[in-house]
Amino acid sequence: VYLDDIHIYGESKQECINNCAFALNKFKEQNLFCKLEKCIFFPEKFEYLGYEISYNSIKPISNKIDKLKPCNTLNEYQSLCGFLNYFKNSIPDYHKHIESISEGLRHPKTEWSEQMNKDLTFFINKINNLTILSPFSAKTDILIISDASEKGIG
Repeated sequence: VYLDDIHIYGESKQECINNCAFALNKFKEQNLFCKLEKCIFFPEKFEYLGYEISYNSIKPISNKIDKLKPCNTLNEYQSLCGFLNYFKNSIPDYHKHIESISEGLRHPKTEWSEQMNKDLTFFINKINNLTILSPFSAKTDILIISDASEKGIG
């Protein structure tokens, strides 16, 4: 059995230690072991599933953003638009700026224009300065807003 990327957390350092001990005992019961040289304890931040996770933020890994570049092929346009689409709800005026870049999806032979360059720079700046999520804390108030009704959800 091969397992990778196990993240154990707690509200305090002591809770983390207790949770690690619990998990390691469960591993031992099942004859599973961790390589100590691959373990990282109490990191300030770590990368997981394309995100950099720290104590107070969860944001896209910056090297993925740094690789964004002008497109030449339909595949490249699809990849870029797909990546940018992931952030559409977090970027004001997303639709105004995606318009020029998505032209490459409709007309793949479109040459990369100065407007596309401006819009790509806009997206890179917005994503670089975007904190997508904050880690959950049971100590803060939670507000849930829904448009559900007695007749349905919509």
